[in-house]
Amino acid sequence: MALALVAQATAFGPNFHIFALLVLPVVLIVGLATIIILSEANAEDFVQVAGLNRLRHGYLELAPELEPYFVTAHYDDENSIMQSYGMGSRMSFGRFLAGTPNLVAAINIVVFGVFVALIAQTLGAPDQTVLIAGIIAALVAGAAFGAWEASTVRRAPRTYHSRFPA
Repeated sequence: MALALVAQATAFGPNFHIFALLVLPVVLIVGLATIIILSEANAEDFVQVAGLNRLRHGYLELAPELEPYFVTAHYDDENSIMQSYGMGSRMSFGRFLAGTPNLVAAINIVVFGVFVALIAQTLGAPDQTVLIAGIIAALVAGAAFGAWEASTVRRAPRTYHSRFPA
């Protein structure tokens, strides 16, 4: 919103470029921090759901007749946790894309592409070069976020150990 106000006040002139070049890195840092916080919250949710599944398992060891009253899993393996978490036995592509960290990452990817394009424009690059630079920057940022997410997903099962698998 601040960019829109400054753009209107400066008619997208040099002052707008300076302001945008100062503000967009801050937006990117806040966006990156948000992705990290949201990813950590998701990991904590996973552990908490595992704990709840373990508690249900304990209840059923003490009173097996309670099983018809539980609507979520009572095992703590990955599939059971995902079922309790409401994702079924596996993560769907649509649910992955709609995850809040991924939506914030998508915004960051666009902002990074715009930031690089703005740098190219400020340096006097032709319009085609500005566009190509922005697209390439967005693709690189997308690949970087994708690689980071993939490494996070691969690393998670190694740190968790099931005590009551199905």
